[in-house]
Amino acid sequence: MRTALALCQEHGDRTNEGNILSGLAEVSLQLGEEDRAYEEARRALGLARETGYRLVESHALRVLGQLHERRAEPERALHHHIRAEAIAREVGDPGLIASALNSLAGARAVAGHPRQALREYAESIAVAVGSDHRDLLARARGHRRGARGPR
Repeated sequence: MRTALALCQEHGDRTNEGNILSGLAEVSLQLGEEDRAYEEARRALGLARETGYRLVESHALRVLGQLHERRAEPERALHHHIRAEAIAREVGDPGLIASALNSLAGARAVAGHPRQALREYAESIAVAVGSDHRDLLARARGHRRGARGPR
């Protein structure tokens, strides 16, 4: 991915540069490289806004939300996830909407809003079922069970 990023930068392809940075930010976050993830997501967000690539804007905001969750900043996380979900709906991509709802629901659960989280998990499941995104469906169902707590 870094080679692709360098090529985009070399050729002035700002749209794909933002897209690649957003993906790198997610990978960096999964690897626990929070500072790198923050910089990549921030740069991706700026490029997405500059180029009007709303899908990448939503994804970068979601990564920033996840980063703030890890840093125990639930209100900041919630702010980013709310914005990501609104943009996902604007874009209209079912996979993006389901992912954004799933992340938003997780942030709401962490912020102490379990009922709203369950509603958003349920909506995430409905969107995933309607779009045949099996991976999103499995993730949303797993998170919904976790939000309910032990039985």
